[in-house]
Amino acid sequence: MPPTTALLITHTPCQGKTGDIPDAGRPRGTEDGLATMSSLPTPHLPTVEPRRHRPRRRALAASLAARASSFSDALLAQAQTDGAAGSMLAAPSRFAPSVDRRKVAVGALVVLGVLAVLSFTNGPADKLTDAFSRVLHADLGWVLAGVGFEALSFAGYILLFWLIAGQATRTVRLRESAEISLAGAAATRLLPTAGLGGVALTLWALARAGLKPRSAVQTLLVFLVLLYTVFFGSLAVAGLLLATGLAEGDGPLALMLVPAAFGLGVIAAALVLGRRRATVFGPAVRSAIGVVRNGDVRLLGALAWWGFDLALLASMFHALGAPPATAVLVLAYFTGAIGNTIPLPGLVAGGTTGVLLAFGVDAAVALPAVLAYRAVALWVPAALGAVALGGLRRTAVRWSLPRTEPLPA
Repeated sequence: MPPTTALLITHTPCQGKTGDIPDAGRPRGTEDGLATMSSLPTPHLPTVEPRRHRPRRRALAASLAARASSFSDALLAQAQTDGAAGSMLAAPSRFAPSVDRRKVAVGALVVLGVLAVLSFTNGPADKLTDAFSRVLHADLGWVLAGVGFEALSFAGYILLFWLIAGQATRTVRLRESAEISLAGAAATRLLPTAGLGGVALTLWALARAGLKPRSAVQTLLVFLVLLYTVFFGSLAVAGLLLATGLAEGDGPLALMLVPAAFGLGVIAAALVLGRRRATVFGPAVRSAIGVVRNGDVRLLGALAWWGFDLALLASMFHALGAPPATAVLVLAYFTGAIGNTIPLPGLVAGGTTGVLLAFGVDAAVALPAVLAYRAVALWVPAALGAVALGGLRRTAVRWSLPRTEPLPA
C-alpha cells in the first residue's frame, strides 16, 4: 500500500457509537497512524534559488547614483562667481602652458636614449629614417587642410554650446559662446586633467553670466551628454563593425570588442542615471533627449566637433602617406582619446598609435602622423584660446556691472 493511502486510512475516523469503542474520544488506529507518519521519509522538494540579479542591478544603480552625486557636488563647488577658475583669467594670456624644466630635461633624456637604442639596431633605425623622410617630404596642402578642419571642429563646438547655454540664459550669445568654448577647450587640450580645467572655466563663466550653481552645472552636463553621446556611439559602432567583418580591418578581436562594450556601457549607464531624480544627471539626460527631439540644426555641432577633428588626423596620414581603413582610423582615434581622461601626458598619442600598430599600420607612417595631429590639435586651440581669454576677461567685467533686467534662473 502506498504511504499516501496508509495516511488517508489511518486518519479516517471509525463509524458507530462512541460507547462501543474502547477509549472513546480517540479514533481507532490513531497511535498506529502517528507511528506510521513518523516512519515515513520526509519528501525532498526542489530548492528554488532566489533571483539575485535584481538586487545586484539595484546595487549597481545605487553605486552609479552615489558616484554621480559626488561628482555633481564637485561641479557645484566650481560653479561659483569666485571659483578657482577666475585665477586663470587674472593671469596673462599664454600660447602654451607653463613648462617644468625638470620634466622637459627628463623627457629629452628619454627621447635621446630611445634614439640611441634605435640607431644601433637595424630594423627600428630604418623605420626611424623612413619616418623622418616622410616628415620632410610631407604634403603641405594636406597639412593646411588639417588646420582648416581643426578650425571647423571648434566652430561646431561653439554652435552646440551656443544652443545649450543660450537656452539657459540670454546673456550667452554667439560671441560669448565662442569666448567660453575656446578658452575652455584650450584648457582641456593643453592640460591632461580629464577636461577638468575646461570644465572649471566653463562653470565659472556660466556663473558669472548669471546662472545659479545648479543651473550652471545642469547646462554644462546637457552639453556634455550631447557631445559625448557621439563619442561613445562612434566608438561602439566602429568596434562592432570591425568585429563583425562589416568594415575593413584586421586586428585583435579584443581590441574591437572591448572599446565597443565600453562605449555601450557608458551609454547604458547614462540612461540608467537619466531615470533617477536624486542627482543633476537625471534631469540633464532628460533635457538632452528633449533638445534632440526639438531638432535644432546646431545639434550638428556635436558631429562637427568630433568629425572634423578626426578629419585632421586623416589629413596628416594623407600628408605623410596612405591613411588606414576608415573604421580602423575611427577606432584608433576614439580609443586614444580615452587616454585624455588619465592625467598623464602622452597617453592620447600613445594610445592612438598603439591601436594603429595593432591593426598593421606601418609605424613609419602612424607615429609621425599621430604626432603631427597632436601638434596641430594642441597649438591651434592654444593660440585661439589665448585670444578668447582676453575677450572673456572683458565679458566677465561687463557681466559684473548692474543689469537693468533680471536674468533667467
